[in-house]
Amino acid sequence: MQKPTRKIKVFIDTNVLIAGINSVTGASATLLDLCEAGVVQMVVSRQVLIEADRNFAAKFPQLVGRFRQFMHNLAPLMVDDPTPVNGKVKVYQFRELKSVPPIPLAVVI
Repeated sequence: MQKPTRKIKVFIDTNVLIAGINSVTGASATLLDLCEAGVVQMVVSRQVLIEADRNFAAKFPQLVGRFRQFMHNLAPLMVDDPTPVNGKVKVYQFRELKSVPPIPLAVVI
């Protein structure tokens, strides 16, 4: 029996959500696809969701419903809003897929 592998938890910020929902191509869209496929686990904070929702409403009102449905279906792991002393966060370059450019992202550890 194969031992289950632990998913990488990836903190997704507002920029990735907006770029990935707004376009089906590009690094942000690929990262959101990986979250949907269950390859990585999306991690967000309440602050990110509020900021993303506000920006979609102001800049891309036609995508508000799509964004909200995406987040509802994905049910990401929610974490506390970041503070200067809110634990350890490491920044990595995501280079697992050779067809996508490196994506700077924060992995919650």
